[in-house]
Amino acid sequence: MSETKSLIDTWAIVDLFGHAQIAGRVTEQSIGSEAMLRVDVPEISDRPAFTRFYGVKAVYSLTPVAEEIARAAVLRLRERPITVYGLALPAPNQDDIEFAEDMAGLDEDDDDFPDGTCEVCGGEYGDGWSNCTCED
Repeated sequence: MSETKSLIDTWAIVDLFGHAQIAGRVTEQSIGSEAMLRVDVPEISDRPAFTRFYGVKAVYSLTPVAEEIARAAVLRLRERPITVYGLALPAPNQDDIEFAEDMAGLDEDDDDFPDGTCEVCGGEYGDGWSNCTCED
């Protein structure tokens, strides 16, 4: 008996583990060696279109529906594309900078490393380098 594999290409409401839902045009796409479910959520009023990929094991159920029903579900679910954000780190104060320099043994006025000319390549070195980095 031969096995036939049909690819998904339908409007649907997708139920995901974790009590989440998403609606849109659902297709199958391979990423690497894994089959993924691709959900293209359409642009609706003030919300831009976006795409999400889900591993097949993340899907609890998939209900094929007409496009109009999927679009209505997008409005009801109010799913949004990912928002990029980051936590602002506080700027280091001068005491922290001086402490870090002391711990590293650095001092702006320190001249622990001599300036000079490399005997091998003739290049100049200094400013914190103890020797030239040329090939010997």
